[in-house]
Amino acid sequence: MYRSVTFSLAILLLLTFTASANDIGQSQQFAVNSINIGSVTGASSGSVASFNTAPINTVQTLLEDGGGTTYMQVSSSSLSQAAVTVGMYGDYGFEQNAVTAGTQNQSSLPGYFSLGTQNQSLGAVFSQNTINNGAFGATIGTQNFIGSGGQVITTPYGVNVSFVAVGVDSTAGVLVNRSLTINRAGL
Repeated sequence: MYRSVTFSLAILLLLTFTASANDIGQSQQFAVNSINIGSVTGASSGSVASFNTAPINTVQTLLEDGGGTTYMQVSSSSLSQAAVTVGMYGDYGFEQNAVTAGTQNQSSLPGYFSLGTQNQSLGAVFSQNTINNGAFGATIGTQNFIGSGGQVITTPYGVNVSFVAVGVDSTAGVLVNRSLTINRAGL
């Protein structure tokens, strides 16, 4: 009697682990909020320059033992901010704001021939301001975000592939002299 109870319990545990192995998923996320500020106040003349760079790289791999299914997610992104201001006789400078974010999700679906589900998002939002209060001079700033992500699910029944890529640029500048003012901004 003792042996048959142990054997029955072992079969029940094996079935439990086999059923949960089909319920697999993985997720990765990133978010960067970057601010780049430089200013000169009340100086007879001066300059300021500032540069930010943020590389973001992620890799996730999951192998389902016994089922022959592999899940893989890879993303590579880079955010750059650069600004320079020069001038005299007043207040001048720049302020750059960048928010970047990305997500990737993979999961299995019930069903014998399922290739699973995948979703991705990737993006950036920029704002830039140039400051010139009574000064003579120039300010220029640029922001750039380049990102990509890929997902692959391989099963004995096929392959599911997803890819996303984004590039966002923004440039703003101001030039002030006694007779000319130029202000250009882009998203």
